[in-house]
Amino acid sequence: MLGKIPYRRKSHKEHAKALATLRAELDQAASEFAEFERKDIKHREDLKNMKQRAKKLDEKLAKDAAKRTTMAAEVAAIEKEVPELEAKKAELESRVDKEEAALDATVESLKGEMAKIGAELDVAQRELTPWEGKIAGAKVRRASNPLNLKP
Repeated sequence: MLGKIPYRRKSHKEHAKALATLRAELDQAASEFAEFERKDIKHREDLKNMKQRAKKLDEKLAKDAAKRTTMAAEVAAIEKEVPELEAKKAELESRVDKEEAALDATVESLKGEMAKIGAELDVAQRELTPWEGKIAGAKVRRASNPLNLKP
């Protein structure tokens, strides 16, 4: 049995050496697995964020498409109204021209009448001029004699 002890020691050393190698490999694998898990978690979070961002972009795209459709319908409606509005504009412009011509004619017809009235006004003012002097004199006399006493 004594002959087996060196063999067992040698075997024990080999097994201890193999165990140490296996432990080192296990520690290395555990470290690599921990790093893998960290990266996996990060990638999962990134994927989740990207899915949320993609969902928001899809919603915005759908909203923009609906808005574009609405705006296209509005543009089409406005384009349909353009000829009608241009015709109405031309009609109103011709009406303005006619009304301006009528106004000019009225002003011309009133010029002669206004000249006549202006002449009558001048005559009336000339007739009032002597009376204005008498009124001013009476006001001065009254101001100097407020009790209306005779001198």
